[in-house]
Amino acid sequence: MQAVIYNRVGDIAIIIAMILIFSSVGSLDFPTVFESATFANETLLTVVTVLLFIGAMAKSAQIGLHSWLPTAM
Repeated sequence: MQAVIYNRVGDIAIIIAMILIFSSVGSLDFPTVFESATFANETLLTVVTVLLFIGAMAKSAQIGLHSWLPTAM
């Protein structure tokens, strides 16, 4: 049960980051997002970066969010 929770933390973090990116830029296309990043609010960029980092950590079973890996193996 705990393994599913940590994996879902990553899912939710990535989804929230994608929603923030789309609501501020209007697209999820990489070139469009990268062009708009120079004009974006620094606080928004920090929040999106942290959320994407948490999502990547959970999905790649890094320390702190790694408890699902032994169950999956």
